[in-house]
Amino acid sequence: MAAPKTRPTTASVSKHLASLPSPERRADCQAIARMLERATKATPVMWGDEIIGFGNEPVVYANGSTMDWPLVAFASRAQDIVLYGLRSADGFKERLAAIAPAKLKGGCVHVKRLADVDAKALESLIAAAVKGRRQKAKDAQKTTTTRTQPLNPDTAAYNAALAPADREICDLLAREIGRALPEAENRVWHRHPVWFLDGNPVVGYSTLKGAVRLLFWSGQTFEEPGLTNEGTFKAAEARYASAKEVKRPELKRWLAKARDIQWDYKNIVRRKGRLERLK
Repeated sequence: MAAPKTRPTTASVSKHLASLPSPERRADCQAIARMLERATKATPVMWGDEIIGFGNEPVVYANGSTMDWPLVAFASRAQDIVLYGLRSADGFKERLAAIAPAKLKGGCVHVKRLADVDAKALESLIAAAVKGRRQKAKDAQKTTTTRTQPLNPDTAAYNAALAPADREICDLLAREIGRALPEAENRVWHRHPVWFLDGNPVVGYSTLKGAVRLLFWSGQTFEEPGLTNEGTFKAAEARYASAKEVKRPELKRWLAKARDIQWDYKNIVRRKGRLERLK
């Protein structure tokens, strides 16, 4: 698995904050640091040159490996103060609206000036996010221990290299596929994770702009309204913009059909593009 580029350092947080050129930005960042410290009860740590992290959340990947990352963090950027890790708060959309004109950009909350937002609402959002992220880490640890199929290291590396939102979706899909199809072989095929039964591709996923595509090679024969036909053969897909959109009972049903309903893609070249149904 590729090592993350941003790692904790021994640099002084207080010196970093004191070095901020604008007195208003410096005061805002110091106030936000106190909010994050109260919520996490953790000492701030510099991550890289600009990010200030609080707490430590082992990110659990689908293969059971982990990587340390701050529970929540913030950084003073050129235009805004950027807060990381807040989307795990319950009722996030409503809480975000309560701190308008703060905005969500790239999965992070952007604040221009602390005076522009409701400080109490912001601190409430931070506390809820910390609670949500800690619960999510516990849940991920529990579900990882129930896996019955090891994940191919290349698939784990594929997931680890994704943006956080896409990684969350792909880790969830990998866990559910591995749980439903423990006998399947998993590997990266044509640059994307795919699961095979007796050499025949049955399910896989890939990232698109703004979504993750879950593809079932024989999905058109499943007769499932949640799947959309893809291509000229028998494949069908579902797309997810967030992990919350994945409906586990529905996914479990599709995966069961992926085992029971198969078209023979393994021999499609030998048959010169002609598909035959295996089961």
